[in-house]
Amino acid sequence: PAFVIHHLLAVFNGYLAILFPTTVMVKTCCALVYFICFEAVTFAGLFMYRVFPSNKFTPKVIMSGMVIFGITRPIQVLWVGAVAFGSWGDPNHVKWQAIM
Repeated sequence: PAFVIHHLLAVFNGYLAILFPTTVMVKTCCALVYFICFEAVTFAGLFMYRVFPSNKFTPKVIMSGMVIFGITRPIQVLWVGAVAFGSWGDPNHVKWQAIM
């Protein structure tokens, strides 16, 4: 459930950037989309687990994806927080958008 909520919030943030194209919305969407690339290795490993469960590279891909994801997730959280904080005084956005 947390996984689904996380991705729904990311998609909702994308819609907000389309509806309210302000600095903070566009910057947070760019950061989220950029870090989706680091999650791709994990999803490739899970796909390999379903298609090639006995392949010797499947556990290695899953483990490397988990390591990459674990390293980049705190950076993503800090990056999105820094974007919201850094854009707080920007006259091109409304305060409630940064809080979302």
